[in-house]
Amino acid sequence: MRLPDWNPSRPGRLRPCRTAGALAVASPRRHAVRRLVRLHELAHEDVRVPAENLIGEEGEGFIYQMKQFQHERFAIIPIAYVSASDIIKLTIEHLGERIVFGKPLLTKQALRHRLAGWQAETAALRALAYQITGMKNKGLDVTREVTMGKLLAGGLMRRVTDGCIQMFGGTGFMNESLITRYWRDARAISVAGGADEVMAEVLSRL
Repeated sequence: MRLPDWNPSRPGRLRPCRTAGALAVASPRRHAVRRLVRLHELAHEDVRVPAENLIGEEGEGFIYQMKQFQHERFAIIPIAYVSASDIIKLTIEHLGERIVFGKPLLTKQALRHRLAGWQAETAALRALAYQITGMKNKGLDVTREVTMGKLLAGGLMRRVTDGCIQMFGGTGFMNESLITRYWRDARAISVAGGADEVMAEVLSRL
C-alpha cells in the first residue's frame, strides 16, 4: 500500500516493523464524539507477515470481522438503554428545578409526555437485551435480534439526546454541561459497529 500524503497539520511518523516493511502512524485525528478516544490513520508499506504468524485461515479475515461485529453490536444495546435512562433522569431533575413563568418546566404536559414515551422505548430495548441474553445462553442464533437491537439503540439515543438537550435550553450547549457530552457521544451509536442503514439492510435479508 502506498503511504498517504500526510497533512502538515497532523504529521505522521514511520515505524519499522519487526518484519519487512514500515508502518506509518499519523498524529491523532480530531473528531466530534467520544473525545477520550484517540483515532489515528495507519498505513502499511511493503509489510510481510510470516506464515507462522497467520491468525485463522488465509482469506477469512473479513468473515471473522463480520462475526466479531455481532458481539460489538450486542454490547452497544445496554450502553444505549442505560445511557438513555440516565439522560432522562438528568433531564427530569433539571426540569423540576428550572422555573419559567413562576412554575417548574416539569409541569408542562408536553414535556412530560415526551419523557414518558422515551422511558417506554428504553424499557422495551432493555427487555430485548434480556431476551437476547436468554437466547445466547441457550446457544441460539441471535443475529436478527441483535441487529434489531442495534438499530433501535441508535434511533433511541438520537431522539433522547436531541430532545433532552432542547429541554435544557441554552445551558445544554455549554461544554461543561453533562447533557452536552451525552448528546455529542450518542451520535456515534448510529454509526459504530454498523450504520443504521446497514442494520436495516441486514434485517431486510434475514
